[in-house]
Amino acid sequence: MGIFIQGKEVFFSEWESDEQIRLHSEQVVIDVIDIMLKQELYTMPVFYSTRQIGVIQFKDLISFITHKEYGESLIYHKLNYNLESVLVMLAQKTEPNCLV
Repeated sequence: MGIFIQGKEVFFSEWESDEQIRLHSEQVVIDVIDIMLKQELYTMPVFYSTRQIGVIQFKDLISFITHKEYGESLIYHKLNYNLESVLVMLAQKTEPNCLV
């Protein structure tokens, strides 16, 4: 069983064999935005080593970097966050009672 990325079912074995479609948890937001725009893929799986740890959408990245923290815009700072941190923060945002 795979997951659907932009209306197409993609299986784990396809991600394994295609390094271009893989995002790694250590990649920074600005690089991921660049990859998504160049590949024209706006939903992509995120891996830590060989294990998938989540799926990130372009709209979530834009929402993350434009969200004001304590009334301040931190766009430049957030562009340098790694994907793992973004996934944790997005999970906390959707589940406010979750402790990570």
